[in-house]
Amino acid sequence: MPSTTDIAPLNDLLATVYGLSSGADASKKFHTGLLFGLRSRIVQDGRIVPIDGRVLRYCEFMYHDALRHILKLRSERRLELLLHDRSFDCAQHLLTLTKMG
Repeated sequence: MPSTTDIAPLNDLLATVYGLSSGADASKKFHTGLLFGLRSRIVQDGRIVPIDGRVLRYCEFMYHDALRHILKLRSERRLELLLHDRSFDCAQHLLTLTKMG
């Protein structure tokens, strides 16, 4: 990403990978704003928060999907798998973590 504070390129990339019409749609679907908010709370505010392993896996899969696209490899759409896991609401978890402290 060309700027550490601009997540629009990531949203645009995810929109391309997942065939969404815009980066804004990708942001809503993949909760990148919430994830960036959590990152800001940790990095900028020095918050120490308990991060569920599934959030870490979410980040891993987002990175994997983005990297495969950048390398022009076939998308495995791993991130989408976690969105279908009804046992874990990533958006709600990220919201809770962002508000902690």
